[in-house]
Amino acid sequence: MCVEDFMFIFNTIHVCHFQLATWNQITISGAWYDTTSGGPPPTSDEDATNWLLNPRYLLTVDPAREPKDPDGGQKKRDSKCCITMSLLNDQAGCYSDTYAQSAAAGLLVFAGEMNSFSKFTKPVCHIEPTEADDISATFSLRGQSKFTIVPYASTQDFEGLFTLHVYCEHPVTYRRMPSMHYLNIRGSWVRQLSGGSRQQPTWGCNPQYLVKTVRNTDAIITLKQQPLKGLAEEGQDLCAFGATVAQPEKEYLESFERCSLLLERREIVAKSEFAKKPMIQFLHTFDTKVEDQVIVLSLSPPPRDTQYTLSILSSSPLTLYPVPHMHTVTHKGAFDYDNSGGSSDNADWYKNPKYPLDITVTGKYRVIVQKCGQAWGSSSAQDSMIGFYVLKGEKRTRVRREQILAESLFLPLKRVEHTYQLKAGTQYHVMPVTYSPKVRGRYKVQVESEHEFVFNGSGNTK
Repeated sequence: MCVEDFMFIFNTIHVCHFQLATWNQITISGAWYDTTSGGPPPTSDEDATNWLLNPRYLLTVDPAREPKDPDGGQKKRDSKCCITMSLLNDQAGCYSDTYAQSAAAGLLVFAGEMNSFSKFTKPVCHIEPTEADDISATFSLRGQSKFTIVPYASTQDFEGLFTLHVYCEHPVTYRRMPSMHYLNIRGSWVRQLSGGSRQQPTWGCNPQYLVKTVRNTDAIITLKQQPLKGLAEEGQDLCAFGATVAQPEKEYLESFERCSLLLERREIVAKSEFAKKPMIQFLHTFDTKVEDQVIVLSLSPPPRDTQYTLSILSSSPLTLYPVPHMHTVTHKGAFDYDNSGGSSDNADWYKNPKYPLDITVTGKYRVIVQKCGQAWGSSSAQDSMIGFYVLKGEKRTRVRREQILAESLFLPLKRVEHTYQLKAGTQYHVMPVTYSPKVRGRYKVQVESEHEFVFNGSGNTK
């Protein structure tokens, strides 16, 4: 077609770009869909999770061959790079019912390799979202050799196709950066599932998730709360809430039990703040050397009927297993020379601490006694063997041997437990004991069941 014919058909010509022979070009095809559509960049550090889902491309510029000066001189000048993005709306499947989604999109360019957990820094180039089918940006290299390109849509969950064209004066290559892995779980703190903060005896009742991974994984853990429908309309205030990442003892992980016993400091791997706000977020690395870990979601004060959303954005796949719920109550205690009466073979056995247990539903109840701390090493292995008695409750100043309904084994282990069938409408006492009297050491005593019960923590010795 000659120029005259061309101008006869087209009365307006827009010159977008003339490709120079000395420039290099690459084409990148991409899409926003499902978990790769994170929406616009964050306005604060707290709402950055979703934005990290967007596709990211690492652009590497080879500065070895310096482009020639167009004027033929040898002076060094700042090289430039141009990026254009085209939206393919008619092929993107971006229609919902009979209404097409708005195709507003923007583009961010960061200097350096911005991985998933890099701090959000000032970009070298930012094109605000626009509904134009094509957008373009030019930026100076300024001695940098790597850049991260992040195309994004104006709204989260937008689905659409895009094409990036990169023009650079230097040889340039790119690679798609690994996609993020996203988990989203919803649940509720209701009645027995609301165990309160870690200082509460019922802390083990809170929702728990066992986390498994095959490699070291960086993760952003986000926890949101919302009062249940009806309570929110009544203007219920937000509760203090938070998350704890724990590494319970190995027997818990092997038996897939709940992280129910009150944790020692060394068992806590990470924890969020515990505050009254709609959302809490923190960064944690799941290390394979720390074995499997448990996430415990707690709300205070209990019981409050509140919904939660747990979201985990991770660099590698994670698997979460909801730990089956059990009503759990745990108390801390300590043996000293005054309340360590030994087993029932000793005359002072009645001095051991007692914990009242009220049963409202007939069923199976597990009793656990576990040693804590290092003070137990001052006694011999035989003397410091722990166990417990389940006593029939009676209003007496001193317990009698006839009240013993069940007795655990005495073993040189850190933990003893047994499950009993207990009757409703009956009061029992759980008595932790050591094999010999006058033994010092801290312990935890716990009762758990699928049924609700009342387990007081007085530890009365009378």
